[in-house]
Amino acid sequence: MGWHGLSGRGSRVAVVGTGVTGLETARVLLSLGTEVTLYDTREESAIPEDALRRARSMGCTVRLGTHDGLGDHAVVVTSPGVPIESPYFGPARERGVEVISEIEAAFRLWPGIAVIGVTGTNGKSTTTALTGEMLAQTGVPVRVCGNIGAPLIGVVADVPEAARDQTWFVAEVSSFQLEATEWFRPRAAALLNITDDHRDRHPTVQSYVSAKARLFQRQTPADVAVLNAADEACRSVLPRLRSRVWWFSTDGPVTDGAYVADGCVVHAVGGAVTELCRVDGIRLVGRHNLENVLAASALSMAAGATAEGVQRALRVFEPAPHTFRRVGSAGGVVLINDSKGTNVGATVRGLEGLDGPAVLIAGGSSKGADYAPLGECLARRARALVVLGATAHEIADAARRAGLKCIREAQSMDEAVRVGFALARPGDYLILSPACASFDLFENYKARGVAFERAAAELPGFEPAGAGNE
Repeated sequence: MGWHGLSGRGSRVAVVGTGVTGLETARVLLSLGTEVTLYDTREESAIPEDALRRARSMGCTVRLGTHDGLGDHAVVVTSPGVPIESPYFGPARERGVEVISEIEAAFRLWPGIAVIGVTGTNGKSTTTALTGEMLAQTGVPVRVCGNIGAPLIGVVADVPEAARDQTWFVAEVSSFQLEATEWFRPRAAALLNITDDHRDRHPTVQSYVSAKARLFQRQTPADVAVLNAADEACRSVLPRLRSRVWWFSTDGPVTDGAYVADGCVVHAVGGAVTELCRVDGIRLVGRHNLENVLAASALSMAAGATAEGVQRALRVFEPAPHTFRRVGSAGGVVLINDSKGTNVGATVRGLEGLDGPAVLIAGGSSKGADYAPLGECLARRARALVVLGATAHEIADAARRAGLKCIREAQSMDEAVRVGFALARPGDYLILSPACASFDLFENYKARGVAFERAAAELPGFEPAGAGNE
């Protein structure tokens, strides 16, 4: 029988959530001989038919809209969408049943796997993908997984056993996953930054930092923790660490880690300094993406990447869609799609990293954020602001209080792009970085980004970004 009854004949596990994470967890556990009951807090009418069809075809017992029987299992594996403190888990906790996340389950099933964990408020997806590319370009066996794509548990299960011990698994992980971990131990792990986000799940910044810091709780002196030297909240976790600490910094040298010196990205460990690449050769836009490059460089070097592998990765790597991606230009105005900028910190980091004035398109559904820092940034960095969606007035008020004069409101993405373009001047950036979730006007951030790119392509003189211009 597997650790804590997760696998083997006679093991009974409850999996909560019929999304991608829940279904993949159920698939893997069933393949290991576990009896799986799949729960969902929602009623059947609210769940996609194909998800339920797949669950039942795999052989799961499915229970919807109830927690009856949740405490009758050896362990409960929950999905990120269900808060770990939810009363839904009461019946399990009353009977002493442990509630864990999918990444914790993966590590308990295969405790020897080599994981690189990436967390932080912003930049996780880019850093995760770039770390994987640097290792791949070096020739190190690697799989990229987690919130950036397929769940860790399914990716590990699908790697043949003979190759599993030689493979690095680079996983983007969230605070929602980390708060339900106990033994999860990445060999290398990065905390990129901490800004105010997810107040619906983390009532204080301190609780948010504590959830993120669980990434390092099981690391040993043989492991590496990569931290942002410029981020006070990241530095605050230092007393909790037992691992080796490598820093990344755009502001000056660090003893161990990655930094910028004389226009180059360099990596230093124990007094040995390796030049990795020229900053002006990096295709990613913005200072915040330079931080992502530094973090990825440190993580990949910890896992065996070479300077040549890092250089090759930076030559071929393209940012993920809707993630601070240059989509083209029109009339000398550069158009950037950062629809995945769903919190204030992400938008502020993007604006601060630009080398010219910006016209920002922002607004969407609320996460209960404080927009004052965005307003202050706009007053310093923006030529104009175009707002739309449910939070339009909140963001406009914050910008107005900070001193921004040119503020317009739009009713659709098409209108926002037209208005923003009319306000921009040659050499400016017209950027969609909403600082909000998308669910008021769009199905998700991807649909919002597509709408922006479609509207941008209709601007007079639009020229799409070429491969060498991203």
